[in-house]
Amino acid sequence: MKKYLLIILLALFALPAKAIDYIDDDTVYEVMNNLTLRRPLVIEMWSDNCPGSRVVAPRFAEVARRYSSQAYFYKLDVSEYPSVINYFGINMLPCVLAIYYDYNEDGELIAYYDGYRGEPYLHTSNIDALVRRVVSNHITADR
Repeated sequence: MKKYLLIILLALFALPAKAIDYIDDDTVYEVMNNLTLRRPLVIEMWSDNCPGSRVVAPRFAEVARRYSSQAYFYKLDVSEYPSVINYFGINMLPCVLAIYYDYNEDGELIAYYDGYRGEPYLHTSNIDALVRRVVSNHITADR
């Protein structure tokens, strides 16, 4: 019996996890301006030359698997798209940024963003809390 249980567990872990796709700067700007997302967008901003990015990647992937039906998850290599760093005022990598829509005090639907930066602040629990917060705050244009 233990042998079969072990085989089943190994088979489950061998199933491929959904890969996290990459996003470019134009798509990020479009999301900020067009207000068309049905779910929040969560982006791991990373760079090959940032050791913290390698540490945060599996944490981000774990949260992405958990919330894949409630938010969109992507990765963005800031060395390929440096304009994103200036656009969002990012001064430290890695960074996890979440974009969501909500009404401002004038009743207009606008894009907001929230996040954490720096590996010490990007534990799985912090990323999880960020995603839960933006999922609960996100409003679509038809809602």
